[in-house]
Formats: sequence, C-alpha cells, structure tokens
Amino acid sequence: MAILKTDIKGQTTTLVTSTPSKPYSEVQIETHVVVTKDSQPGAGDPYSTPAINGVDNNGAGTPPYGPKGAKINTADSRYRYIHGGGSGLPDPMAPRQGWVPTYGCARGQNEDVINLGQAITAFQKENPTVPIPYVRQ
Repeated sequence: MAILKTDIKGQTTTLVTSTPSKPYSEVQIETHVVVTKDSQPGAGDPYSTPAINGVDNNGAGTPPYGPKGAKINTADSRYRYIHGGGSGLPDPMAPRQGWVPTYGCARGQNEDVINLGQAITAFQKENPTVPIPYVRQ
C-alpha cells in the first residue's frame, strides 16, 4: 500500500507506504502550491491521479525544475508535478534554492524533492506492481 499526498494549506507532501517487511513508513517534505498570475484557471486546485509515474528527469538541470532527481511526475494530464528549481532565483540548482510560484506544480526544496523521489523509486523497485496514487487537496 502506498499513497502520495500534497496538503496545499499545510504546505506538505507526504509519501506513506506499508509493506509486509515495513508496516509503516512516511517521508514528508515542505511544498508550496502558489501559482503565477498568468497560470491557467484551476492551476492551483486540488486533483488526484490513480498512479504516479515517479521521478522524471525530463528537464533536469534547468532552472524551472532544478537538478536531476528533483521532479516527480504525478501523471496529471495538466502536467502539474512536484519539483524543485525556480526560474528567477539566484541559484535554482542549490540544495535549498528558495521559493517562487509555478504554473500549477507543487514546489519543494531541491534536496527535499530528491529525497522524496528516492523513497518513491525505492518503493517502486521493491513493489513494481503496486501503484502509488496521488491526492492534492
């Protein structure tokens, strides 16, 4: 069993997993869902998907997404991810780069998103047939 949840008001994203060998595991990071003024309507709204794709290195090393491993693909049809980076920040590749709005994604600090991604990847590797649903509320 697994679930990935972003609490918009609480500013957290949490991965909760349970396996026979490890009945309960939780990884929680700070995330902000603050959208730019020119975002599409509903960009910062709640949504859910039945299964995330996991760590996505498409765009890795670019200011909008941050370093390799700092982007989690939630499988949202509107491409709302969980990622680091931040165009316009002094150092969007820094471990703790700061905060700027997105076009609808949940932004975390690079090192935190990478750690969350590593936990997701480890769970997916050990449990390849178990989906990780995503809920953002």
